[in-house]
Amino acid sequence: MDDRPDYIGIYSIDAEIGSGGSARVFKAYDKRLLRWVAIKVLYDYQQQDLTREAQILAKINHPNVVSVLDIVEQTDSIALVMEYLPGKTLANALLETRPTLEKALQYGIEIAKGLDAIHQAGLVHQDIKPSNIFFDTNQQLKIGDFGIAQTLTHDTEKIDSLSVGSFYSLSPEQIAQQEVTTASDIYSLGILMFDLVAGAHPFAHAGDIANSLAERTTNPAPQLRSNYSAVNQLIMQMLERNPSKRPVSAAEIVQRIKTILTSDFNPLNQHTIEQNNPILISAHQTISQRRKRVFWGSIVSVVVLIALTVWFQWPKQINYITVMPPEINQGLELPDIPLIQASVHQATVNVFQSIDTFKLVASSEVPDTLTSISDIQRITAAEHVLFTTLDCTLNACAVTFSFWEESPAILTKQEQIQVPTDRLLFVSDIVQEFLYKWVNASITNSTVKRKNINEQEYRKFLALKNSYQTQSINADTYISALASLTDSSCQLEALCHALLLRYREQYFVTRDDVWLQKSRALLKDINDIQRKKRLMSAAAEIELAARNFDKAEEWLLLLENKDIVDDSVRSIRARWYFSQGLAEKAKALFSTLVEDRPSTQHLYNYALMLFRSGETDKSLSILTRLLTRAPEHVKGLELQGIARYYTGDWNAVVASYQALIELNQGDNATTQSNLGFAFLMNGETDKAVPHLQKAVEMAPNNPQILINLADSMLIQGNEAQSNILYQQVISQLLAIEKPSQNDLLTLAQAYAQLGQKNKALKVLIEAENKGANDPFTLYFLSLVYAILDENATAIAYKNRASEQGVPMSWFNIIWFESLTSSM
Repeated sequence: MDDRPDYIGIYSIDAEIGSGGSARVFKAYDKRLLRWVAIKVLYDYQQQDLTREAQILAKINHPNVVSVLDIVEQTDSIALVMEYLPGKTLANALLETRPTLEKALQYGIEIAKGLDAIHQAGLVHQDIKPSNIFFDTNQQLKIGDFGIAQTLTHDTEKIDSLSVGSFYSLSPEQIAQQEVTTASDIYSLGILMFDLVAGAHPFAHAGDIANSLAERTTNPAPQLRSNYSAVNQLIMQMLERNPSKRPVSAAEIVQRIKTILTSDFNPLNQHTIEQNNPILISAHQTISQRRKRVFWGSIVSVVVLIALTVWFQWPKQINYITVMPPEINQGLELPDIPLIQASVHQATVNVFQSIDTFKLVASSEVPDTLTSISDIQRITAAEHVLFTTLDCTLNACAVTFSFWEESPAILTKQEQIQVPTDRLLFVSDIVQEFLYKWVNASITNSTVKRKNINEQEYRKFLALKNSYQTQSINADTYISALASLTDSSCQLEALCHALLLRYREQYFVTRDDVWLQKSRALLKDINDIQRKKRLMSAAAEIELAARNFDKAEEWLLLLENKDIVDDSVRSIRARWYFSQGLAEKAKALFSTLVEDRPSTQHLYNYALMLFRSGETDKSLSILTRLLTRAPEHVKGLELQGIARYYTGDWNAVVASYQALIELNQGDNATTQSNLGFAFLMNGETDKAVPHLQKAVEMAPNNPQILINLADSMLIQGNEAQSNILYQQVISQLLAIEKPSQNDLLTLAQAYAQLGQKNKALKVLIEAENKGANDPFTLYFLSLVYAILDENATAIAYKNRASEQGVPMSWFNIIWFESLTSSM
């Protein structure tokens, strides 16, 4: 049941956007002042004077501190009403790109200014870390999340500081449970600035939480080597174990950074961080060594006393895994074998979707034809592959799990369990319980809840899914049946996810808003939606496809507020950036994605984005990487053929489309037409005609294909047949109520080839009135004017087209020959 309140005070609650051990955060609307606010409800577990501290906080009015607008006192809690910042955090920004040294220091100034304002008000923040630093709409940093702030008047008490704060930022005195002062915040800011400058936490080399905390209380911080001594001295002083040796105030830090930035010595805009920085090397080696084990290790004595309420904000290693559907070695004749196979597979997927240290590669990335481990890794670039086999008799199945790691793959684990054949829920429970133990993970809420899901419903769901996958039922039947099984709370997440994917698929095909509304209705009543990352990702994708960018952004912010932001979320975010016109951010994020995991899907999407940005050469470079990894990638070959068009390398274009035909992808008009056009432009008319004729047979009402065939036949000398085709082009285009500019250019070309100059010129003027800035619009204007012997105009357009990047090989066709003699 959803326990979200409708109102807190006078504020109308819209959504819960965060929660923790001591607080919940809601997005709400202030109807008086017509604005969105964020409300943080703080539960009074330990402190008796939260009201007074909240009142102090509300008096802070500083551009680098999230404003507290109001305080709402309730029976068992206090609610802080704060300004709502829908943008990203500094933690989000650091996932996308590392700042330059100058930018890192500018960030330091803004955070230190905010920290100084907090200290001047008599508060210690106690949790300065990237995820608590927010960007406002002007990209200015603001310190937020005051749920654990303490007043400086606690000087006669020892604050149990280990029960609050994140391990990322804890100072030595917090770890030792000593007095916490403003110096503790300065130490935390030192950790953050070290991270900004060096690209790693100063104690990353310690290897785990326990060692990291222990080292902070016993050893000095490792030396920072930024090639700029004043930066090193400042940050290392901030990281002094003795609080009295740190800078006396945040204001001092602001002034010292300003001095560094205004220094004429070694200008920062020419500065680069030393690449052999031992801190970076050590941190990266440590993180790399974690790849074969779960992140959370044993806790030594220094951590035993800690009340663990917040995870350490350490960069967690994501291990990508491909889970293959079970293969049946024995028992194919058993009536329930497809359902047993589906139950084992669904349970396996549930497990790896719920473990933070693993990221399941989407099934859409793995073609059904793949069977070998090397091929699977080649396509997915995943570090791990899990194969499962079933050997079944009438009463039981032996399920064998084989775990392969690294590339080339090594079999590192193999184990067999027994499951019954008559109870599918029991099969699911056994498989999940075994796999959680096998990979040293705890059982989570993703296990099937038998009190909410009965055997009959689960069996029906698996049978439906199997029928749809084997094409025994159509999409409409499948959707209707899934909807009838789905309850309002989506207790069986896999069922809701399958239904949401079908809604998304139908919307992509039809663009009918009814599917968008169905998806929203499905998600609306799910109480614990923020724990269901798959559903949130699908929701973000469908809203993005519908160009509802604000709603897509809401889902993305929820997804990005997780400990681990995997590549599926980053891929959606990159597409969101691109749709907002932030092409550079989008490309930078995709560049990181393909370096992290160069799967064929990431490579294709990155190449497509580059191509749409007009970076054809870079797109082709990425496509070369893709097709080296997967020569049979159909979409990659299609995009390569189109991109090569824009370079004018006709032999290369021919090679791309011939490769498609060799893969039995020649039975479509686009492939045949594009190949024929490439031969035409390359002067190989005899080769062009057969492919263009095939294309016309497949798409007889496509005027662009018809005119290419007509041009080829005219060059061959078959004027009578070409004239018939030109007339067909004219008839088809005149029937279009609102022709596009491309339609008009094709119509003008057909008139020109038939010698109907006046009609051609009239249509050309209409086309020109729609704008003549695109390079290939300029090219086709030049072509038609050349056919009409309007050489001066043709030359002018040709020159403009060339200046905008149309290759000279596009002008080698016969109708441009007259222009050469005129120039």
